[in-house]
Amino acid sequence: MTHPSTSEISRRTLLVAMSGLLSGAAFARSEGDGPQPATAASEAYTPAGFRHALPPEALEQPLATLEQPGALDLNDSEGLRLARMKTMFSLNADYAYSAYMTRHFVMPPDATPYPLVNELELNVSFLTTGGPEFREEYEQGKLMLHGSYTRVFLDAATLQTVDMIDVPAMNRQLTLAPTQFALSIPMDLAPIPHDPTLTEDLRWYRFGEDVHLTNIALFEPSESRPPRMDTSVWRVKHADLMDPAHRRLHAHYSFTASSYAALYAWTGLDVDDPTRVVTSKAGIKVHTIDALPALVRERILEKHPERVPRK
Repeated sequence: MTHPSTSEISRRTLLVAMSGLLSGAAFARSEGDGPQPATAASEAYTPAGFRHALPPEALEQPLATLEQPGALDLNDSEGLRLARMKTMFSLNADYAYSAYMTRHFVMPPDATPYPLVNELELNVSFLTTGGPEFREEYEQGKLMLHGSYTRVFLDAATLQTVDMIDVPAMNRQLTLAPTQFALSIPMDLAPIPHDPTLTEDLRWYRFGEDVHLTNIALFEPSESRPPRMDTSVWRVKHADLMDPAHRRLHAHYSFTASSYAALYAWTGLDVDDPTRVVTSKAGIKVHTIDALPALVRERILEKHPERVPRK
């Protein structure tokens, strides 16, 4: 399995990763495959190029507060950027706790599709104005985004924690390991350059009392990678987003992706195999631990308390 190095992560990939959506990261390993970072199901797996946990320096930095000058113009790139930061993270020197339930489905070409496994995920993110103490290219005073991500696997039918599943369509058994990674990276506030991986698509739209902030990515096939796509929506109350005095947003998130299963090395499938994997994710972003779903508190917070920075 090939993972992106930190230096290869684009701004869009960063935002996706910090939302708990590290595209292409291995979430399983099959018996008989080569050595993997996790040697047992009880050990956490960290993708190559990422830290396992945030350095102490990141947690010692004061949290950043960003000013919202007034109602945001979502048709303006800077207004939309601030809206996304307020929705996904916080402008108010807060930790943002984003929890997700992800469902993966296998779609063989000649059989009935079936659920593969569920993922329960928690991403804790925050902004600081840290300096070069944890990476030399950081500039003192640069706005920085930090995130600590934890994922555990649940049986698709019972939602009990699992460390092994059978995959009949791939004729293999997969051993699962919890995933843990973290990163700290500068948030460049210069205008976002054109990203050729993004199509010209709606960036936002009103939907009743809500506003939906959207992303879509379509990836062309290559000799080694089949085509894939993903799309996501962050949903918040429009009035709350526009109000500078409303500093803590409760947000809802949804994500859908479709790809050929061969995209994931753990499947053992050839690039031309037509089997597909469809992924559906739903989640929320809150600003207090008590507001997180009980399932997240039971399966992640109680078992991995060190993964959760707290104020």
